[in-house]
Amino acid sequence: ETFREPRSAAEVARLLEQPRQRLGHHVRALEEAGLLQQVGERRAGNFVERLLQSTARAYVILPQALGPVGADRDTV
Repeated sequence: ETFREPRSAAEVARLLEQPRQRLGHHVRALEEAGLLQQVGERRAGNFVERLLQSTARAYVILPQALGPVGADRDTV
């Protein structure tokens, strides 16, 4: 829900009250997986922030992809 609208990683870090560096690492991973895409840029002081948005409204994740925290397929 956080990236439904175009936002910068720094903006999302503030919303989630997380360090910008930690969030940046995860944002890059989501981009590499094709779940986020850059949709623009904006100037913020001396920086140019990339604006990112999710590539879909919802995602389906197989429980097996979650490893040990996923539900056992036989019990679902």
